[in-house]
Amino acid sequence: MNESGLKIAHELLERSYLFKTLDEDGRAEMKQLGQLVHVQAGEVLIEEGSEGGSFYVLVSGRVKVSATKEGREIVLTELGRGAVLGEVALITGQPRTASVTALEPSTFIGFADPGISDFIARHPKIKELLVRVLVHRAKDTVEKLTVS
Repeated sequence: MNESGLKIAHELLERSYLFKTLDEDGRAEMKQLGQLVHVQAGEVLIEEGSEGGSFYVLVSGRVKVSATKEGREIVLTELGRGAVLGEVALITGQPRTASVTALEPSTFIGFADPGISDFIARHPKIKELLVRVLVHRAKDTVEKLTVS
């Protein structure tokens, strides 16, 4: 990503609810931990069942989140700019609960271990917000998998 794209990514982080709880030093450290990730339409960013020591913030593009039930794909949701993805496995230490596939060329800021878990441990408000996202998504997922 060019410098203007990186600036846009960092501006998105500044506006994100996750980062508003951090002081200036915390935000600067978080930006340093982030790595830009680009995927093409149809490319899988996160695969259901895989190990998860990372999460992502969607900078541009659209993705679908899906899970497999009885051998068939269930689309749980579609997400756009600003969405947080992959937080469930990072927080729980369990395998990924869903797949994330790009619907169009998409760019993310990825935060991975070993650094991100240590950062979250030192900033409990971030973990609290990620847990809230996790609970909300779990409710939606249970509803969709139960109905399907």
